[in-house]
Amino acid sequence: MEKDRGRNAASSGREGSDRLTLDDLQMDSLYNTYRYKGLPKGPISNPGLEAIKAALNPEDSPFVFYLSDKSGKIHYAKTFEEHKLNKAKYIR
Repeated sequence: MEKDRGRNAASSGREGSDRLTLDDLQMDSLYNTYRYKGLPKGPISNPGLEAIKAALNPEDSPFVFYLSDKSGKIHYAKTFEEHKLNKAKYIR
């Protein structure tokens, strides 16, 4: 998955920056999704009430995929093909 939230859960309690380091990528933790493929061994957080309500009652939208570029701007896509184009354009 290569998601930083899992890495953050793996290093919880450790002081330091939120910036990803080489040590983070090599950390031996089942929450380190850079090292272990698939989902982490368990939850990394609990959703708040607003998040649960939003999941149960989503707004209508044609978009299924999203990613953020290096500046933090979000790019949405309706199809996986569009998403792959966004990934090639904004991430690579």
